[in-house]
Amino acid sequence: MPLVLLGSTEKPKTRLIADYCVEFALKEVHATVAEEIKKAQTQQKQNYDARNTAHQTEILRPEDIVWLHSTVIPKGRSRKFHKPWIGPYVILCCQGRLNYVIRPKSGKGRSSCVHRNRLKLVQNQTDDINEQDMPSPLSTKSEKSQEQRVAESPIVHKEVEATNMVPLRRSTRQRRPPDRYQDFNLDELEIEDALT
Repeated sequence: MPLVLLGSTEKPKTRLIADYCVEFALKEVHATVAEEIKKAQTQQKQNYDARNTAHQTEILRPEDIVWLHSTVIPKGRSRKFHKPWIGPYVILCCQGRLNYVIRPKSGKGRSSCVHRNRLKLVQNQTDDINEQDMPSPLSTKSEKSQEQRVAESPIVHKEVEATNMVPLRRSTRQRRPPDRYQDFNLDELEIEDALT
């Protein structure tokens, strides 16, 4: 035998039970944390996939008729009465997975590239869609002024005489100061003092 093995000066390592318990507990904690992280990742992925519908949307094909969502409110119009879906538009081609090139169905106006989120497929394509009611944000025509629209409207505007007008009745609440500001009725106190 070699002398190195016979004359080894190192003592065998003695492990204390406390050290072993600490190491064992740490390994268990690490394993538990790893499992919980894996569960949380799985749950987060499921929640994300449930909310993310980009991959579930129907694929639009060229020549499909769609509505375009536009949040631009024409000058002189109210946000309350604004119709956000304008069109109809025809899809010319697809650029990538989610971008589409569209043009107005009437053929008047230029084409533009829009994201899939702004398009909605026309469900009933047999309806006769009045394109004059749907202003195009892509067109360069200027909108009619408010005065021109009022002058062209078939509604007859006549002035109402002041004698026929009924005054507006506005409700008013009865105002009363809080109890802490009310004065004491001293007359009753004086009467009680006089009687006693």
